[in-house]
Amino acid sequence: MRYSERHAASSLQLSKEVESGLKWLPVVALIAWCVLAFNEATYPLVADGFRSAREYTAVEMGTAFAFVGAFGLGMVLCWRCARSGGPLQAILFLGFALLALLAALEETQWGQPILGYDIPAWMQEANAQEEFTLHNIEGPQGKAEIFYFVFCLGAAALYLPRIVIVPDRVWQDLRAHPALIPLVVCIGVTALLKLFQGIFAEESVAFDAVRWTTEITELYIAIWGLAYAAIKVFGPAPRSV
Repeated sequence: MRYSERHAASSLQLSKEVESGLKWLPVVALIAWCVLAFNEATYPLVADGFRSAREYTAVEMGTAFAFVGAFGLGMVLCWRCARSGGPLQAILFLGFALLALLAALEETQWGQPILGYDIPAWMQEANAQEEFTLHNIEGPQGKAEIFYFVFCLGAAALYLPRIVIVPDRVWQDLRAHPALIPLVVCIGVTALLKLFQGIFAEESVAFDAVRWTTEITELYIAIWGLAYAAIKVFGPAPRSV
């Protein structure tokens, strides 16, 4: 059986229930979140935890664990491709895994609150939150929507038709399952909210709600990465170039 046929078979291995869950649960959950977060009466229910727990809320820990899972599965894909003689795919999956690991470390402040090591003076001075994270250093800090849009563009590219310069077997190894498209759309919507946050008054519930919605955006990105890799790992092994 050719790889393209085996890849199509792997897509069918998702049950209708799992595929429906991947498609609709993120949409329903995001709608529920927005109903709570953008309502003045229910806003404290979703905001108080983020204020008190800093980087260690349930949402952010879920994000970190999902990124760690994506890292592990990405390394499995890298190893499979390297063994089967697919060096390009192996390099790309290695990059995917390392980006997931970096995101997990950033999400947990590189373990600094738990391990208790001192933050370098240069980082403490440059970091808007005085913590061991790169994304809060002056420059990247406050521009999360740029990273979200870059992710959306990269993820969306995995659903486009193959371009001529990319070998078919390489493309079949990399392309994403269509069940994850609604998740990418949700991320794009929340990225737009972040982009237009400036239209709200800084003291308004809507302004603060967007701030905490970015945590949901990062969770969704982590879930997409985990699901993307998991579908590939538990489907047929990638074939060589």
